Amino acid sequence: MNDQNHTRLGDRIIRLLGLKVSESGRVSTEYGTKTPLGFGRMIYRIVNDIYQDKVNAPTLDQLALEAFAQRHGRNWRARLRDQWTSSQDFGWQRRLRDSVGPEGLSKLKVNIVYKQEKRT
Repeated sequence: MNDQNHTRLGDRIIRLLGLKVSESGRVSTEYGTKTPLGFGRMIYRIVNDIYQDKVNAPTLDQLALEAFAQRHGRNWRARLRDQWTSSQDFGWQRRLRDSVGPEGLSKLKVNIVYKQEKRT
């Protein structure tokens, strides 16, 4: 997240809490009670901590892709491509297709360890 987006997110949280930031950088409530700048810094620190936790957490689309890959085994890319071309895909699959495209499918990786099948 770049600084501009980070600042916007912090500003949104300040607004949601009913606070205002003056030109001098002091945070105040709607009722005019002044609080030290440290409160604003604390809010930005909280925003940063929340963001850092979300960076490492997979999105729902990533979890859906991992579940799909696990269900279909080593040939999951071919199965996904077949569903894309036959228009039998779901919302997360369409979003993936729109973001990476069919040619980007070969570069996709999932965090799945395939189980070795025992041959008898």
